[in-house]
Amino acid sequence: MRGWAWILMIAVVAATACDSSSGANDADVVTPDVPSDPGTDTATDPGTDPGREDVDTDVPADVPTDVPADLPVDVPADALTDVPPVPGPCGFMIRVPQTLTIPFSMNPADPPSTQEMPQTDHVCTFKGGVKEGCFYIQATPVSWLDYKGPQYRTDGFWTSFDDVVAPVADATYDWGTNHHNDSVTFPLDGKFYKAYHSSIGFGNRACQPMDCLQVYAADGTTLVEDGCDGLTRTLPIACVIVNADGTVPDFPTTFERCPGDPNLPP
Repeated sequence: MRGWAWILMIAVVAATACDSSSGANDADVVTPDVPSDPGTDTATDPGTDPGREDVDTDVPADVPTDVPADLPVDVPADALTDVPPVPGPCGFMIRVPQTLTIPFSMNPADPPSTQEMPQTDHVCTFKGGVKEGCFYIQATPVSWLDYKGPQYRTDGFWTSFDDVVAPVADATYDWGTNHHNDSVTFPLDGKFYKAYHSSIGFGNRACQPMDCLQVYAADGTTLVEDGCDGLTRTLPIACVIVNADGTVPDFPTTFERCPGDPNLPP
């Protein structure tokens, strides 16, 4: 009996060992139970998180949406507003001039400063031979350089003949240094024209908008006719500056020379 008991005990111990070994193997091959929805505990791409679909992670939420995308790079984005143009004389659609804050320097040794300057737009009559009409130029200040005065960028130039408006490239507005003897140059019909002043007064300063035309050859440098001669003024025009609200003043119908003009009669 003791022999059979011993054999039976060995069998029980062996069976128990097999059961324990089988359980360990089963644990090694069991695949963990992974939830189908990771929820908020799982790191995800913010752009694909269902709870953030209405948020653009590349653009701050407080970025204004009404800033024009085509502004010139040298003009602050918040300096201009989107104001519709208004009808003007000669068939032109007139923009409403804006005021900008530009870099300002009267002396290179001075600390950096700024100055507020408005866009300066003109509407003028045109007289060249038998051709009469109007022109319109838009100019935006970009900086103020000491004695040279404000520097302008020409934004656009148009002519109007018989109320047919046409854009013209390569026109330039020049403020005319700190004396403000400004001018406009533009090509037309194979020539170059310069709108300027026939009367310069005290301190070598003009006292009114441009009032005459000079005609140059196609090279832009050879003077063909000086319609701004202080004594004859053979090519008179009338220019007005566009008002801050986009309205255009009436063209002057009379002309007077500036006080201090050496061409004034005694």
